[in-house]
Amino acid sequence: MSNKTHQQLNIERFDQLAANWDESPVRAGIARGVIDSLSQQIALRDDMDVLDYGCGTGLVAFSIAPKLNRLVAVDSSDGMLAVVREKAQELGVNNVTALKLDLSGDATLEQRFDLIYTSMTMHHIVDTAGILARFFELLKPGGQLAIIDLDSEDGSFHGDMPGIAHQGFDRAALTQLAEAAGFSDIHLDTAHVVQRDTADGKRDFPLFIMIAVRN
Repeated sequence: MSNKTHQQLNIERFDQLAANWDESPVRAGIARGVIDSLSQQIALRDDMDVLDYGCGTGLVAFSIAPKLNRLVAVDSSDGMLAVVREKAQELGVNNVTALKLDLSGDATLEQRFDLIYTSMTMHHIVDTAGILARFFELLKPGGQLAIIDLDSEDGSFHGDMPGIAHQGFDRAALTQLAEAAGFSDIHLDTAHVVQRDTADGKRDFPLFIMIAVRN
């Protein structure tokens, strides 16, 4: 790996991909799976303030925003956030705010949220325990955290793509980290299965959804 950090590699890659991000059928399928899982697992309400951490181009955000009070769409990529802002203007959506923020550093928010969700972002973040603690701080009492990401795999999903910190997650180990951060009422389910071509042929890669509560 170069001397660049995981974060720098990710920002460069996502800035380059942002304009054509939504054209991928795989990404569209993941977004549909995430939207369905969130809607099934969490009662989305029009009084909820929600944080989408690692929002990308807002594929999930703009689908669920009409059900919410306000959604803050956060990413570290200026390219992705530019697409979110363009979509908000084109769609006439006024309850989605795009914000550049990296919670793995010292940045923070004064606002507190009823729900924080993060989809296919955690595997890019080196310090899993640290980001879970930040999420806990940003939730209101009784607020919920939803993490959607890859189950543990052998690296075939991303191949030699730069900026990958974790080859998926072991569900039991992630549960322990969430408990250590203060979360309770934790449960996990399979949210979606991605089929991808690999060197060994087509393979299924399950995505889990973890729901946890700050009591």
